Amino acid sequence: MKIESDVPIPPRGAQVGGRKPRYPFHEMAVGESILIKDKSTTVNRLSTRLNQILKATGKRFTQRSGPDGIRVWRIE
Repeated sequence: MKIESDVPIPPRGAQVGGRKPRYPFHEMAVGESILIKDKSTTVNRLSTRLNQILKATGKRFTQRSGPDGIRVWRIE
């Protein structure tokens, strides 16, 4: 293991590593929405993720369950 200096810390919410985010929340503009049809995603799990994004970036979202899935809107 090598000790290094002058390596900048990435900003909060930045993608680290090669893993692609499951949902494009960071790319959404205010007023845009996405429909999540994934049965494994629950409202509680989604709420937790959206709160993490709020704390890291200040972006606010709201969500509503419907017959087709869960729709998420960016509101701020």
